[in-house]
Amino acid sequence: MKKALLLNLILLTILSSIQAQNCIHSNLSYKFNYELGIKKTVYIDTFIESPRVRNVVAHLKIYNKSDKKIHQVLNINLPDLHLDSFNNCDSVRSYITGYGKNKEVDDYDFGDFIVADLNFDGKEDFAIKCHYTVDGGPDYMFYIQHSDGNFRLNNFLTTHMGGFPKYFDAKRKTLTTQLHANVSQEAKKKFKYNPRTHKWKLIKWVMIDN
Repeated sequence: MKKALLLNLILLTILSSIQAQNCIHSNLSYKFNYELGIKKTVYIDTFIESPRVRNVVAHLKIYNKSDKKIHQVLNINLPDLHLDSFNNCDSVRSYITGYGKNKEVDDYDFGDFIVADLNFDGKEDFAIKCHYTVDGGPDYMFYIQHSDGNFRLNNFLTTHMGGFPKYFDAKRKTLTTQLHANVSQEAKKKFKYNPRTHKWKLIKWVMIDN
């Protein structure tokens, strides 16, 4: 038993490889340039003979466009990703500058990195892909820009919204997701932001037939 386990570990070591990608995005914001470095380990699962991704870390440097100085650095652990995630520097979009905004959304995937004003306060925020389900598309981690200009993880949106919103309503301050629920239905969830309390809440959840 121990020999078999040791052999399997050796095979995993032999068949694994570390992949890295570094992309500089200057077209997603009028204020910042984003440099996104991704390091991930791709290995072959010897039991099912298919590639897997693990140990994914995103190293994000945010630069001020005005003076080219670093504004903030974030190291983000991304728990579970599809093999094709972060393989293409152009898998991004911005609802601030409009870059890639109208790209086709395939299987609820809006891209690896998205810049948008998520809480309707006039400051840009961002979302980064962090998890990929087989049927439901990717989940995202959502970072909100605070009054000091720094970006911080929003636990509510990351935990409860998951997928990237399909609809933005700045007047009513709502975000609406429409994601795969089962074979014949999608779940449509609407979240409302309260600018006084700086909190979100789920205000509507309906099932829609495909």
